[in-house]
Amino acid sequence: MKKSFTGAMSDPDYMDELKWQQDNPIVFIEPTNVCNFSCYFCVNKDSMRPIGYMSDELFYHIADQLGDLNPRKVFLHLNGEPTLHPSFTKFVEYLNKKYKNLSIGVATNSSNFGDNCTHLILDGIVYVATSPDELKRKSNMDFETYKSNIRKYICGWHTNSYKQNFTFYLYYDTNELSDSKRMNAKYEFFRDLLPTQNLYENFNIDESTFYKYTNKNNYSLMFSKMPIQSGGGYIP
Repeated sequence: MKKSFTGAMSDPDYMDELKWQQDNPIVFIEPTNVCNFSCYFCVNKDSMRPIGYMSDELFYHIADQLGDLNPRKVFLHLNGEPTLHPSFTKFVEYLNKKYKNLSIGVATNSSNFGDNCTHLILDGIVYVATSPDELKRKSNMDFETYKSNIRKYICGWHTNSYKQNFTFYLYYDTNELSDSKRMNAKYEFFRDLLPTQNLYENFNIDESTFYKYTNKNNYSLMFSKMPIQSGGGYIP
């Protein structure tokens, strides 16, 4: 009896797409599930899994097998803050050297990003807290220090043309989207992250990605909006 499929699987191109996904997979490696933030929309804080760090030996054992998988991208995160792993920079350096064309992705809260990361080739995403109240729901870190660290890194990216793509996400809940005062305050936070006045011309708050700038190495800095629910989180 011939099976019939529904939804996306009924598309004639479905099997071709599935085959392509199998031949060009995305791989997630979790260096650590330790995190120094406790984001209210993140499930990590409620996880019952033991907290710890992947051994260097295990990471390199996994990394050496990636060539056989032919992944189109490797993400160095799942739960936790990957940059807290003592060998994080070494891990990225190893992948950059071993797989020249492999895209390395990382989701980070940016609290541990600094001069030790500027030479890495990677794609980063950051969910940004745009006010002291937002940051307080995630961390005890001082807001001005937090904001200054992000701005310093963006300034360095712009001046020195790091080989990194970065997307900084403005996250919001459904109630905030219709509150123009609160949303405008969030946009102002992002504007203040930009190092020079002439970069403001790419700002368009009516778009989902409301800012994009590409440096001379052809790597991009983007500011995008993201509803909390779309990340799998929840609103308490």
